[in-house]
Amino acid sequence: MSKRALNVAKPKLILQHLLAVIFSTSLLVPNLKSQPASAQVTRYCHISSSAAQEKEQLRLLAQKGDRDAERRYQQLVREHSRAVQDCRRRTWPQVQAIWLRLYPCDVQAGSLQKIMDKVVNQGYNQVYIETFFDGQVLLPASTNNTAWPSVIRTPGQENTDLLAQAIQKGGNGD
Repeated sequence: MSKRALNVAKPKLILQHLLAVIFSTSLLVPNLKSQPASAQVTRYCHISSSAAQEKEQLRLLAQKGDRDAERRYQQLVREHSRAVQDCRRRTWPQVQAIWLRLYPCDVQAGSLQKIMDKVVNQGYNQVYIETFFDGQVLLPASTNNTAWPSVIRTPGQENTDLLAQAIQKGGNGD
């Protein structure tokens, strides 16, 4: 090989190496930026078990009347909801939905919050409520104008609208 051929090949080789370094660096730099603190989510958009346990403990304390725990619980619920929504925007599938059937026992204090927390903890970002099942309808007994009996027929619970409560709990992130 002549000396002339080496002089031409050397700059070409240096240019190729330089372009390779620039290209690979441009791929790495976006991943080096710092992320703001947020709820811990797994690659499947699940809330970490430690964060879920903390939320459950706060929910139980709030149910007993602890105002500070209630405030922190509501804040954590919003954070987890936002974290799952953000994760779903970045991760396939972007809609992870679940069908939910509510029962008369779900009118107990804290029951819907516990159910919705579990749904969010598992990475679901949409909930479909079954409103008609087993020949019963999920309407309050006092306003049920259908031919089907209400799911909730417990004395004293005639005005309880479990569907409205579920929509309110799920829609507000609390």
